[in-house]
Amino acid sequence: MENINKNDQATKGAYQKDVNDLIKSGLSNSNVSLRFDKFSRYVRNECQARPDVKPFNPDNFIELIRDFSNNNFFVLCAELKSNMAINLATNFENNGISIDRILGCPIIPGSAIKGVCSHASDKGELYNDVFGVNGADSESEGKVNFYDAYMVQGECDIDILAPHKNNKVIPINFPVVKKGSRFLFIASLNYYGKKIESQEKREKILQHAKNCMLSAFKNGIGAKVSSGYGWFEYDEAWTDALISKIKEKAAIKARKLEEEAAEKAREIERQRRRANMSEADIYKEDVLAFDDPTFADQVKDIENLPEYKQRVLCELFNNEKKDKLKNWKKKKPNIYEKIAAVAQKLQIQI
Repeated sequence: MENINKNDQATKGAYQKDVNDLIKSGLSNSNVSLRFDKFSRYVRNECQARPDVKPFNPDNFIELIRDFSNNNFFVLCAELKSNMAINLATNFENNGISIDRILGCPIIPGSAIKGVCSHASDKGELYNDVFGVNGADSESEGKVNFYDAYMVQGECDIDILAPHKNNKVIPINFPVVKKGSRFLFIASLNYYGKKIESQEKREKILQHAKNCMLSAFKNGIGAKVSSGYGWFEYDEAWTDALISKIKEKAAIKARKLEEEAAEKAREIERQRRRANMSEADIYKEDVLAFDDPTFADQVKDIENLPEYKQRVLCELFNNEKKDKLKNWKKKKPNIYEKIAAVAQKLQIQI
C-alpha cells in the first residue's frame, strides 16, 4: 500500500479496497481517531455513529493546569445547543471530527478556541495581553494559554449533506458531536503571564479571556457556524459544581501534603533520637512496636539471636511482656522452654 498513489484514479479503487479491508479486519476497534481522521475520506459513505467515542474525565487534567499556572486559571463548561462539526475541509472529501489520538474523545483544538476568542474580543491593551501582538520580545507575547476543550458528557452522531451535481443529489455523511453534549474549556496564564507581579493585573487578563470565551459560545465554534452548527450555551450550574469539586480535591491534597510533611518531620526526629541510643535500646523500641505474630516469630529464634537481643527479650518478659510469657507457658510450652533456657544461660530470673 505504501507505493500506491492515492491521487491516481487507476489505483484509487485498489487503495480504497485495501483500506476498507484493513478497517473491517480490526481497525474499527482501534483508536477511533484513525477511523475518523485518517480514513474517513475513503469510507465517507459508510460512516456510522461510534459507540466507542468516550467522554473525558477532567480531574487530573485540571489538577495539572492548576499546579502549572499557580492557580491562575479558569474553567467553563458549556452545552452544545446544536450539532458541532470540527475539522471539516471545504470540499468535505477529508471530512472528519477532531478526536484526541490517545484518549479517543472529541476535542476542540486550543488554537481554534483562541481564534474564536480573539475574534470576539475588543482590540485594546487587554487584547494584546491575552492574545499577543507581532513582535520579537517577550512583551509582545500573549499571556494566556487556551487548552484543547474536551467533551465531558455526550456522544457523537452522523449528519448528512446533500449537495447537487449534474442535477443529482450526492449525499455525504460526516461525523458530528451531538447536540446536548458538554465541553470543558480551560485557560490559564502562561509563563509570561505568571511573571506579572500585580495580582490585580493577572486577574484582569484572565477575566478578559473568560469574557471573550463566553462571547465565542454565542458566535459558534467549529465549521458551518453560519448554518447553525457549533452554538454553545454556558452552563453555570455545572461549572460551579465542577469548581466546588476542584476546590474540595485541592483541600484534600493540601491536607495530605501537610500530613506527609508532619510524618516526615516525626521520622527525622525519630532518626535523630535513635542516633544517640544503644543497640539494645533501639532493638527494644522496635520489638515493642511488633504485632503479635512478628513478636512470636522473633522469640521462636531466641536461641540464635545476639546476646544483647536475648537480654532485651528476657527483660521484656519480666516487665512489658510478662502476661505474654504466662500465656505461652500454658499454651506454647515449646517456646517457653526456649525462653527459660536462654534466661538461665544469661542468669536472668523470669
